[in-house]
Amino acid sequence: MDIMEINDNTLEWDLIPVLLSKSLKLLYQKSASVLKPYGLSSAHAMFLVVLSKSDDGLTLTEISESLSVDKAQTTRMVSDLEKKEYAFKNKKHSFSRNYKILLTKEGKIAANDVKKTLSELSKKVFVTCVDQNDKDVFLKNITKIIRYIKSDDVPSYK
Repeated sequence: MDIMEINDNTLEWDLIPVLLSKSLKLLYQKSASVLKPYGLSSAHAMFLVVLSKSDDGLTLTEISESLSVDKAQTTRMVSDLEKKEYAFKNKKHSFSRNYKILLTKEGKIAANDVKKTLSELSKKVFVTCVDQNDKDVFLKNITKIIRYIKSDDVPSYK
């Protein structure tokens, strides 16, 4: 028996974050093959997707906040994308410290492939495992949960 299986009669609150993380990790692992031709890993996928959502580019802070990751990880991933020529810094002036990250043409192609794959995988999972009503409820609830966690109503524990 998988220790991560949930008994339908018992809601184990401590497993919720683990199960959400595991489901996302498995989804990204399943999509990793589409990234191999680009020399990218599944860790890059979410950065490509977020960057593809903005035509004007995003700052490192905006990327970090969108993905809820620290700036160090964002800097590393963006640097990787730049080295592989999938992204570039758009500075207003050559001496400016302010810049936005944009996808190159190749970066947009890679991002579209990732988005298509993630969309197909997500659709297959939901169509196979969840009926339409439950899918709508899930998406509504996960959005509410994210907004609530981001709010000041949830304390940070030390």
